[in-house]
Amino acid sequence: MGDDSTIMVHISNLRNKIEDEPKKPKIIKTIKGLGYKFEKEK
Repeated sequence: MGDDSTIMVHISNLRNKIEDEPKKPKIIKTIKGLGYKFEKEK
């Protein structure tokens, strides 16, 4: 029971903090229709 836009804002804030390029995420991936997943850094 959450608002999708609230979740997207939190993910965006996390990406801004941990990604080198938040617009091209490598750590927090979006899986369309499912949600998000964390990828190992290489």
